This record gives sequence, C-alpha cells and structure tokens, in this order.
Amino acid sequence: MESLKNCLIIDTEIETIYLFGKFKVNEKREIIGNSIGVNSLYNIQLQGYPYFCGKMTFEANIFLDDINKKISGKGRYIVAEISVNGKYAVKLIVSESSDISAFLKKGNNTIRITITSSMRNML
Repeated sequence: MESLKNCLIIDTEIETIYLFGKFKVNEKREIIGNSIGVNSLYNIQLQGYPYFCGKMTFEANIFLDDINKKISGKGRYIVAEISVNGKYAVKLIVSESSDISAFLKKGNNTIRITITSSMRNML
C-alpha cells in the first residue's frame, strides 16, 4: 500500500521583497551601511548598488580654461541626462559621448548628470 506522505502537493509562489532605504549591498548580498555615493558612474553595481533601479544624480563643479569638450558616459545605465550650468545639454541614450562645448564657459562650470538605471545592471 502506498504511503500518503507524498500525495499532497501545494503549488505556491514566493513574492519578491523590496527593501527601501539608504544602504549599500556587497557581493555577498549583505547590507554594508549607509548610502554614501559612488566613485564613478561606471559599474555602480560593483560599488554597493547591484540591485539599484531608478535615478541617481551626480553634480560636479569644474574649472575650465578650454571649453572645447566632449562628455563621455560609458557605464551600465539606460539613459544619462546631462545639464551644464543649469541648462539641459544632452541625453545619452545610444551614444556614449557628446560635444557640450556650446554650454560651457571659461572658468567655473557646474555639470549635473542624472542616470536612469534598471535591473539591466545585473546582466
């Protein structure tokens, strides 16, 4: 006679859990502390944000004598929106660089980059 021990099957799904807050995660998926930023825009997933999906904004003030410049945004993101001195300059979607000379001035300049990331950075 067959045992009834293996006759019951329960088909369930495990729901995804999302954690929100200011923290980073290491390669072992351990929380490693407060969100304190990244060193570069390239490979944010290796800098504590392996599961980040959303927008991050970075801003820098730079001093320029020569205003003939291109901006290069090589990294793992979907879109990078660039503004220079408070004015929209370019949106990098397909290309990795663009000439921003028309928006620069000699002296101090403020460059703001907003990247939009998705779970693509896990691939």
